[in-house]
Amino acid sequence: MQQSARLMGVFMPGRGLFGDFRELDNKFEVFRLFQYADRELGLPVESLPIDEAVRRALTMESFRSIWILEGI
Repeated sequence: MQQSARLMGVFMPGRGLFGDFRELDNKFEVFRLFQYADRELGLPVESLPIDEAVRRALTMESFRSIWILEGI
């Protein structure tokens, strides 16, 4: 769905039926980072001590880090 939002943003810049496609793409990205924090870190979060999971998340760029921390 995120790729579809990006593609629609290319063909239909500006506001579409569902609003700004760039905003929709960002929302999908945030959900993915939050929901799949373990995949983003490359390890199952539930098996890591919380301080190690947080430390790994903080090594990523700010936008990604914030939402991965929410997922943790």
